[in-house]
Formats: sequence, structure tokens, C-alpha cells
Amino acid sequence: MSIEREVKIPVPSFDGVRPLLGQIDAKFLGTEQEVNRILDNAERVLYQRHQILRVRSTPDGVLTWKGVLREHQASGHKVRTELEVHVAAQEVETLLQLLEGLGFTEVLRYEKERDTWQWRGIQVMLDSLVFGQFVEIEGNADDIESAVQALGLDGYQRETRSYPELQQQYQDAHKP
Repeated sequence: MSIEREVKIPVPSFDGVRPLLGQIDAKFLGTEQEVNRILDNAERVLYQRHQILRVRSTPDGVLTWKGVLREHQASGHKVRTELEVHVAAQEVETLLQLLEGLGFTEVLRYEKERDTWQWRGIQVMLDSLVFGQFVEIEGNADDIESAVQALGLDGYQRETRSYPELQQQYQDAHKP
């Protein structure tokens, strides 16, 4: 079982962040296109318990369960239990069928383009979604704050809502 610690910072563009990643010698790991499917049962039990069950399709597949927030610090750090299982790309549809057999169906979908960078044992992700652009930083608290400072993001508001929450809000606001 792993513990995830992250901050998410909305930015108007990545134009100011990308050059700074190079200046601090962050290592570019690549770009991925993601399709994220959020699953729940008919009673929306996971939603009610503030948990997330997600199947992510990238070049491979990832099944992720995120537990209830353990901490939600004033610094904007979100800390929660996270479990992940990687599956081959050709097994994603089978995995979704298996989960449907257990009563979990797709309740929300969002797509994301993600550039991932490695720096001092943390990951810095530049995420582009239909509802905005975000710098997401995962790792230990001190290194997260060092990255925020080094990337000139200390003056930005931190987003505490999850991408599924933001996607749902976006969809609700853009209903015909």
C-alpha cells in the first residue's frame, strides 16, 4: 500500500514552467495521452465514501483505487492511500468487463495530456484537460515545496478538488 502526497496548481499556460524545468535539470520522462474512466456501483458507494476507482488507458492500462483523504493540509497538500495495478493495453477492456461483472460501471470519463518530469525523487506533471491546465507535483512534502518555489508557482492558488470533481463541474456547467 502506498501513500500519495500531491499538490495541484492551475496555471494559465505552461510557458513559464517549461523553461524552469530545464533550468533546474529536471529529467523529461515523456508525454502520454490518457483516457480516465471513473467507476462506481449503482448506489455510488465509492463516491459517498470519498474514494475513487479508476481505469486509466495510456500506452498501458492502470487500475487505481484512491482511499479517503488522510490529510488535507493548509498548504494544499493532499495525502491519501493509493493502490495501483498495471495491465497490458490489450487487457483494459477485459478489466472493465470484469469490474462491470462485480457491479462497477463507468460513471465519468475525462481525457488528459500529461508531460512528466522527474526531479529530486519527485514527479512534476504538466496536465492539459478540457477544463484547464495544471501543474501536479507528487512526492515528499519538502521536495514538493522546493519544486513549487523553483518553478515560480508559490504565488498561485492550489486546487484541492480532484480531476473527477473538476470534470463533473465542467460537464454540469456545459450541459446543453
